[in-house]
Amino acid sequence: MKILMIKIFTLRFSEVLQGFDDEDVRKFMADKEIISVRDQFFIRNNIPYWSVMLEYNPVSEDKPLHKKRKSDKERKEEYRELLTDNSMPLFNYLREWRNERAKKGGLAPFVLSTNRQLAEIADKAPESLDKLATIEGVGKAKLENYGKEVLGIVRTVSQKKAEQSEKSGRKGDKKEQTGDKAKASPAPRETKETLLWDTEQKNDA
Repeated sequence: MKILMIKIFTLRFSEVLQGFDDEDVRKFMADKEIISVRDQFFIRNNIPYWSVMLEYNPVSEDKPLHKKRKSDKERKEEYRELLTDNSMPLFNYLREWRNERAKKGGLAPFVLSTNRQLAEIADKAPESLDKLATIEGVGKAKLENYGKEVLGIVRTVSQKKAEQSEKSGRKGDKKEQTGDKAKASPAPRETKETLLWDTEQKNDA
């Protein structure tokens, strides 16, 4: 009979990474049979922490090689991989809102949300609190305190995009109509030669 083992990690939020450095957790899990994972976020002295409890069975055979660890700069910029030209405007609005909100509340910006969380929100553009809650790290407290504001920003940016798209469509229609008129054959103009020719024909008659 196998006895389940338990391992607990408590990770402190990294301002450099704008997230939690979970490299040690992933290394530990790499050669174990993980039975369950439980985690919890909490704040102590205005600093976020992430506690992870693993239930596992040790597996010593064929320990896999670990990938080369990314540099702090590379990990800090990972959130950019989630962003596209379409989601970038919403991300910028959300980041500006977060910084202003944190400043008013006397908090560090990452306490409200990390860049990665904002990037995920911009990518998914949630339309309800339930969908917003699917973003990793957005718990009940954040939903109650900031959820409606975030959804309001998402809705506002979406409306602006729709209006811009509609205007672009109208401009395209006008250009197409102008192009059709230009393609139409112009009516023949009467020249001096034409008038003289008509006059001579009438005189001969």
